Amino acid sequence: MRWRFWILMTLVIAVAAVGSLYGFIRLGKRTYELLPPQRRGAPVSLRWIDAAGSITGFERLRGKVLAVDVWASWCGPCITSLPQLNALRQELEPRGFEVVGLSVDEDGWETLRPFLAQRPWLQYRVGTPLDSARLHDTLSYLPGLGAVAALPTTFLLDQHGRVAYKHVGMLTASDLRPSILQLLGETD
Repeated sequence: MRWRFWILMTLVIAVAAVGSLYGFIRLGKRTYELLPPQRRGAPVSLRWIDAAGSITGFERLRGKVLAVDVWASWCGPCITSLPQLNALRQELEPRGFEVVGLSVDEDGWETLRPFLAQRPWLQYRVGTPLDSARLHDTLSYLPGLGAVAALPTTFLLDQHGRVAYKHVGMLTASDLRPSILQLLGETD
């Protein structure tokens, strides 16, 4: 009788493991799409601390399409994504596009200053979230954006400051460009 229990438990664990692996693989191939305007929430009111120690927020950037990249200096995929976001910003800034990088490094600017000093080519706004809550090692809660369970996580905000798109994981310019152009009112 006991052996049936262990066989059943082994099968349950095996099915759960295969399901998790399938979901993980599928997540990597997932196509992300813009939320239609009627499904977007309220404007994001998250504030951050910039390099000068000033507190700023997204309301100062209304009217622009924003990429909000949540990252950390110790995250390899995050670092790989930085040049892609920088290139997109340089290309699309004249059309009304901006990037804000929000670092969730535990030491904040103590870690960011030397990290950014080694990357003078990084030309977009970088800050540390003021209103965030650290839920676990890599899990943070950012008001208006929600829980960030993996790094990097990139959000696109429309011209009204509402979340229109979310991309979890490393990205390339080609991942974001179509959605940015659509938000800017352009087509590929």
